[in-house]
Amino acid sequence: MPRFCKPDQTYRIVLDEDKDVVPTPAFLCKSVSMDKHQQIAETIDRQNTNTVAEYFDSNVKALLMVATGWENIRDPNTNEEIVFSEEALRKVLTAKEVMEVLRKALFNDEMSADEKKS
Repeated sequence: MPRFCKPDQTYRIVLDEDKDVVPTPAFLCKSVSMDKHQQIAETIDRQNTNTVAEYFDSNVKALLMVATGWENIRDPNTNEEIVFSEEALRKVLTAKEVMEVLRKALFNDEMSADEKKS
């Protein structure tokens, strides 16, 4: 069955550098249809951005189209869980990490058997 028919289903994306971290920080993402995938690709592939800020804004906007939350993302000073939000994304992630999550969300969104059962 197409994932589009299961809109509440999410899957975990783990950054390459975090794969051995316990507990593993992960981004919760939703599957998107090809139409939304195209919209995301167009958002991040803008040659007409005039400033670096516009470029970064477009990447965060694209990530928010697939990311619905995260788990085990903690403040390194207080060890408190950081609440997922656009502002938090901007403070926590590097530009490279935003693109890694996007890439994995759009091209490697394979779910494990356990995740398919949830």
